[in-house]
Amino acid sequence: MGAHHDPNVAVNQFVNVCRTQRTHLYTLAGALRTTHPKMREWQPIERQLAVNYFFLVASAWETFQHDWTLRCMQKDKKKISKLINKSYTDRYNTAAQAARKLQEYETRLGLPATGESWDGLTTPTISKLTGAAIEAHVDRDGKNLEFKTPTDWANYASERLAAKYLSPLINLTSDPSIEYVMTLTRAIRNDIAHSSGSSGRELNDLLADKNKISNASTGSSQASVEAVSLLTNNGAKKNKSHSLGTYLDATVTTSSNEKLIRAELLAVRLSDYAKTLSA
Repeated sequence: MGAHHDPNVAVNQFVNVCRTQRTHLYTLAGALRTTHPKMREWQPIERQLAVNYFFLVASAWETFQHDWTLRCMQKDKKKISKLINKSYTDRYNTAAQAARKLQEYETRLGLPATGESWDGLTTPTISKLTGAAIEAHVDRDGKNLEFKTPTDWANYASERLAAKYLSPLINLTSDPSIEYVMTLTRAIRNDIAHSSGSSGRELNDLLADKNKISNASTGSSQASVEAVSLLTNNGAKKNKSHSLGTYLDATVTTSSNEKLIRAELLAVRLSDYAKTLSA
């Protein structure tokens, strides 16, 4: 299928977004402090910059999850072809009827018919399933694949992705420290987007959940274990006196003595996770 369906393209695109947005953050923050030399002037704006920066990165992460998963299915279509076949044969009484419905649906989409031959019994053989057809079948509403939790992502992939792509994803999502960082990313992104009582409570509960934080500390990814500690210590909980901007713009110091704001630390970790999915 060539580069068009290469999952590494999704990886590289997300890594580039992280790099570009980080550069923009530094550029804007530097200009801000030049034009507004007093802390009381630049600090509120800088905090909003941190929020905007992380929202762009977190939104790009959700797009990456969709794009990478779809490209993996398109690159190696054996499992997804069988799943699409089964969805039609389970729905209709005969193989012939399922074949007609499958081809009618693809015709409506303007796609070439892919149910080109049948074994005469129960299962269609889709030997020319195109990338566009796969996307049409798995994302019928065109809203992108969305995974509420890392476990949801792994479970979805388990039924549809070849082992080459599935294995590194399972390794990634099964690490409790990485799972916590991914979950926190979604919670922060949702709170920025909705600013609702529900999204705020979800984020606060996650930042205050001692059991989840303790479990995350047992992860094998030392970088992520450290990130969890830096993201949840010293009054991280969002409340009336600690806005999301205050939280994301707070500076933390890593074990390598690197000083980063929390938004930046999260983005760096997400970029690293995407890189582990290169194949």
